[in-house]
Amino acid sequence: MTRRPLRGFAPSRLAAAIEASGMSADEVARLADTTPQTLRNWLSSASSPTVDVLYRVVAQLGMTMREVLDIDPDRPNLTDLRVLAGLTQRQLAAAAGLGEETVGQLERGTARLRNRHAAALAAALAVPAPVVVAAHAATRQRDAGAVP
Repeated sequence: MTRRPLRGFAPSRLAAAIEASGMSADEVARLADTTPQTLRNWLSSASSPTVDVLYRVVAQLGMTMREVLDIDPDRPNLTDLRVLAGLTQRQLAAAAGLGEETVGQLERGTARLRNRHAAALAAALAVPAPVVVAAHAATRQRDAGAVP
């Protein structure tokens, strides 16, 4: 299975942050435990970052994920909340005590969000449960063909 590009990733924002840090991209990559080539590929849009590695890079720059992602802060979907927290689906599932398939179905909007799911996800994502409920609703109400 191929991985989808990270929705909202803005390479220009990351490039500006690296430049503003005074570190080289190679140094940032080393500190974030990734390869310089990986970082160059992201910056040139040759590849898309994985959530967990981007989170490490962003942390080395003293930033938040929101600063390098173009995500509507007023209407995030469930995937956006996970990405902003720097978690993969597997990591979120483990932290919430849910199955990976359940998390995937909730993120795609193909499963109904139960109260226990909302509470578990809210705790794992460190957001209030109503934020999770609204994000799931945004996922389910997206336009046909739109990627969650």
